[in-house]
Amino acid sequence: MGRLPLGRAGHRRRLGQVRRGGRARQPDGVGAARDPGSLGHRRPGHLARRQQHRRSGEGERRYQADLRHLAHPGSLYVRPGESRGDAIVVADASGENPRELVSARGGWHTHWPAWSADGRFVYFSETTATWNGEPSEIFRVPAGGGEPQAVVRTTRRALFPLPSADGGLFYAANPAGVDLDLWWRASSEDEPQRLTTGVGEYAEPRVSADGRTLVATLIEYRQALVSVPVVFGGAVVLRRLTDEFGGDLEPSLSPRGGRMALSSSRSGRRNLWTAEPDGSNLRPLTSDAALEERPSLSPDAGQVAFVSDRGGQRGIWIVNSDGVASRRLVAAPVLDTLTWSPDGRQIAHAVPGGSVPQLSIVSVNDGAVRPLPTPAGGHSPAWSPRGDVVAYLEPRGPGRAYLKFVSSRGQPLYQGLPDGPPLTNGFVAWAPDGKRLVAVGVPGSSKATFWIVSPESSPPFRKLIELPEEVRPRGITWTSDGSALIFGRQETLSDLVLFERSTVN
Repeated sequence: MGRLPLGRAGHRRRLGQVRRGGRARQPDGVGAARDPGSLGHRRPGHLARRQQHRRSGEGERRYQADLRHLAHPGSLYVRPGESRGDAIVVADASGENPRELVSARGGWHTHWPAWSADGRFVYFSETTATWNGEPSEIFRVPAGGGEPQAVVRTTRRALFPLPSADGGLFYAANPAGVDLDLWWRASSEDEPQRLTTGVGEYAEPRVSADGRTLVATLIEYRQALVSVPVVFGGAVVLRRLTDEFGGDLEPSLSPRGGRMALSSSRSGRRNLWTAEPDGSNLRPLTSDAALEERPSLSPDAGQVAFVSDRGGQRGIWIVNSDGVASRRLVAAPVLDTLTWSPDGRQIAHAVPGGSVPQLSIVSVNDGAVRPLPTPAGGHSPAWSPRGDVVAYLEPRGPGRAYLKFVSSRGQPLYQGLPDGPPLTNGFVAWAPDGKRLVAVGVPGSSKATFWIVSPESSPPFRKLIELPEEVRPRGITWTSDGSALIFGRQETLSDLVLFERSTVN
């Protein structure tokens, strides 16, 4: 086995503040590349103060650390397409003569490209989630072009590849847990070694030119369920329903009321839980070692559909609301929301497509799947509880996703409705009366916004609230009386940490 460049026993200390934006400069100071949407230039300094910030994997233009050792130190960047998929572009060191190295695919996102030390390969992570969620895997592609090759396969997350000068690979992964740790693999034949443990999530590693120090981001997520009243004309006051240290996200309520389903990591794994609509009386619904997320209560509140990687394969599962009789409906790379038909017999969802994501419908009875045709692809479906109307987001390129409607057979509805605001990285949910929706836009470079949409009223779109810039919503549902929304609130705090090698293997 190859020598580990950064020993587990190395000392750790904190560095200076993280700043957004700025320019990422080569270690030798020769050149720099614009990084418009991520953490920007990192400058060591005094012991860090914890600082809130927003993270984005799109629009990156980065130089791999220690470019002086590269045979072909070109510029790498991601050409973002959001739900239409991202492409990786390589250009000269000056940024000229760009060419597409990895093509965009509908519903797939490519993040964090990095050169190998010999310049022969470009490593990157690929995911169906815009926020580097599960599943995320690491691939590499020959610098001259060709088919991507799998490097780290997982149903969880493997992200932020950092090839080392001696052919090894640093990366962040959570093969069996919730939070990312840093890992090291000397070669493709060697077993990976875990470098970090403890509370928090490690990401974005960078190694010094002499290989003796490593800098990474240590992230703390604060996740809680929050309610917001649907009122206009005055101040909108948010009310926290659960504490921010339980990892509570993705709430779901039935139009008939009853207990709320949610995903939570308060047990140390992300499983399904239930609670009263006010967030009290939390109880586990599932306790499997697998990842379980995106719960959706059936119209009669008797079952919960969810996405899980049980058995090592992602798919749609169903469990009774008392936690018994779970079963897999279908294996599928689900992109985002699950939504039930009003009669509880079908579930709509989105999956990757050729050039755009596509909607599908699965039968609850036998798991049979059929496509749900839309004029130009779609994702984030929401089935009306009162009729055969499926709302969804139509992708039209970076920063442009718009609310559209079809029947369950693909007939376009509300065709006279204007596009309304762009709902980048967004999702939607119907009110129990089937007359209103909440449509959420989560752009990577500005504030998340909630819109209340009444397709048959004028004006059809009304802004409810803008969230603070450091807050990202993760899932949303209406209360059974339609007076308020409940959403998963995620806030990110981060430090820069430095590891110094204290032993030589």
